[in-house]
Amino acid sequence: QLKVSHLHPRQYLYGMMDSLLDLCGADDTVIYTYEEARNLILSVFAEALREDYFVPSLNVKDLAAYAGTLDTAGIISKLVHMHYYPEHSLPVENAALTVVPYECALTELVVYMMDELAGE
Repeated sequence: QLKVSHLHPRQYLYGMMDSLLDLCGADDTVIYTYEEARNLILSVFAEALREDYFVPSLNVKDLAAYAGTLDTAGIISKLVHMHYYPEHSLPVENAALTVVPYECALTELVVYMMDELAGE
């Protein structure tokens, strides 16, 4: 019988925050408050909020070559940008959940934190 670990939703949040902090080069010897962690993470992804940050080429060959150069943080940055600028969305955007589900989940958390900060 398959044993499934049941984590509390807070544990998933901590894991995702830890992953984002790693991507942002945070010092893993420091214990951050939520606000400190959020501000550090958002400072890394803030550039994606510029309208001219990423305007995709619709040329599939160019797009495929470009996508191959991205790391996890780059993928998240592009997904954040496309969230706030839907007119810059790619024709294959719906495939992102299949191709990069981990990055999509982290993007949702980054977008949530951006919206949260904007509402403060």
